[in-house]
Amino acid sequence: GNLVRAIDLVQSFKQVAADQASGEARPFEIAAWLGEVLTSLGPALRKTPHQVSVSCPPDIVLETYPGALAQVVTNLIMNAVTHAFPDDRAGFIELRGVPYRNDMVRMIFRDDGVGVSPEN
Repeated sequence: GNLVRAIDLVQSFKQVAADQASGEARPFEIAAWLGEVLTSLGPALRKTPHQVSVSCPPDIVLETYPGALAQVVTNLIMNAVTHAFPDDRAGFIELRGVPYRNDMVRMIFRDDGVGVSPEN
């Protein structure tokens, strides 16, 4: 089991790193891609008490820049982990991909953290 998890993690790291290095648009299946991004964040997320849920209908293919999108998704999740839950309170983080129009996906991100203070 550990060997399979290690193989999955290495493959996810390789794909995410290749996407970030190339900076090129390519077609990809968004649900599987989100799984790869979440797998690459696994080592950091396992050190937290938070539950992270990522969902998207299968078979939605986008042609866009997966490296840039991975950076956005990674920043959203890691910023929530870092700032939304003070005092090591366990939290819930959700990212959903929802079909939108013919060739788009709406990404919905939410958490049950403390929110942003009004002055910010």
